[in-house]
Amino acid sequence: MRYARGILYVIYFLIYLPVVILGMMILFVCMLWRIFPDAQENRLFRQEYQEFLLSIEGKSFFCYNNNTRSQLFIEAIVLPVLSPEVNVIFLNGKTPESDFSRRFISQMLYGINDRTGFPYLLKVVNGEVLDQSANNELFNTFNQNKAPDQLLHKINAFYQSPEHKAISS
Repeated sequence: MRYARGILYVIYFLIYLPVVILGMMILFVCMLWRIFPDAQENRLFRQEYQEFLLSIEGKSFFCYNNNTRSQLFIEAIVLPVLSPEVNVIFLNGKTPESDFSRRFISQMLYGINDRTGFPYLLKVVNGEVLDQSANNELFNTFNQNKAPDQLLHKINAFYQSPEHKAISS
């Protein structure tokens, strides 16, 4: 009886093994099929994004968020003195508000290298987004009750410099 039960287990194993293997193969093929269109879409998006960057070559952006303290200061002091050529991006929570495509602006913000904090100064040079944070100067202005001259100087120096380099305070 014991021998028969062992043979029965071997038969069950030999029957179910191909079923399990077939099921795993189908699952693997479905996963590949799901991944491939995403990779294709991602490649197309990167190509569209690069074309977008080339179409806005030379444009400058000032990006700030809805941090209550800094938002009021920026809207009262900084935005009125920004050059009209500087495009403003307001990050309302996680949603960028600007005159440009939301998905491209989101990608631009996602690619920021200097992640010190808002506000960010951005410009497009040679199809590449150059960025710098003005967070330190902004909060030095707040915390030390300084005049906004140093902050405004950093902002203007970034936009006027032909190449990207860190503008020292």
